[in-house]
Amino acid sequence: MSHRTSASNSAADAQMEREEQANATVHIVKARLDARVVRVVPDAPKVRYLPGQYGSLGLPSATLPGRWIKRPYSVSSSILEVATGTLIDPEAVSYYEFYVNRVDAGKSAEPLTPRLFTLNDGDRIFCGRKIVGYYTLHAVPPQRHLLFVSTTTGESANNAMVNQALRERPGVRVCQVLVAVNGWRSLYAEEHAALMRCEPRYRYVVLQVDAYAAAEARLGAWLQDARCAADELGFVLDPAQSHVFLCGDPALIGAPTKQGAWRYERSQHGLIRPLTAAGFSLRTRFQPGTVDYEAYW
Repeated sequence: MSHRTSASNSAADAQMEREEQANATVHIVKARLDARVVRVVPDAPKVRYLPGQYGSLGLPSATLPGRWIKRPYSVSSSILEVATGTLIDPEAVSYYEFYVNRVDAGKSAEPLTPRLFTLNDGDRIFCGRKIVGYYTLHAVPPQRHLLFVSTTTGESANNAMVNQALRERPGVRVCQVLVAVNGWRSLYAEEHAALMRCEPRYRYVVLQVDAYAAAEARLGAWLQDARCAADELGFVLDPAQSHVFLCGDPALIGAPTKQGAWRYERSQHGLIRPLTAAGFSLRTRFQPGTVDYEAYW
């Protein structure tokens, strides 16, 4: 009897832990086989955060009882209500939005992202109360034009900052470039098209490429030809007047790799190389600059 009681108590404890950890409800906004936009409504009031930052999501481990699998995800934004053309105020909505793409398990023993594709409307999930990150507009002078470049769901953080810039920075021009490999198409394509119709300061450019070298070459053309940049991006790419945000695949970004305490090795490929050659500089937590980047898969 004692064993049955112990097992019963263990089951009750596990159920209680699941109920305590699962603190939000999932709503599926858009979905296809390789990508999803989900809105997560927390039980408690939302915490304040800066557009561009990331939070965490989690689900119970399928193999380790009592354990939760958690992972960081950038908070995204649909930017505007397509039907009305009204920009979304993130502080006026009850949800956090996330944009995820299906990825291979890789070396992870129990990856979280594939399991997000099994969720249905109304399912419960863990949503972290801490939202952090330095990939934000907070250090960018308010008069600078903004270029956002991303791959696949790296668009998430950029969408959130596009929304903020258009709401809070009158006169600033904004362009978002999606570098799409293998025919990738954004789940936010409808929102971008609607935004360009109602907001003349905004441009959305899709570069369909077979390899990232083509995107690097296109950026080089914008940097070298002011008229080409103005026609396609809406403004001239000048480090004195604009700021660049890069988010997504490290192979596209080409960030320097740390080799020691204060020594870095520059990449021979990626978008950072032509930007720094044109006078842009990398911003860090310790020094100002005109390029921010966040590299992740």
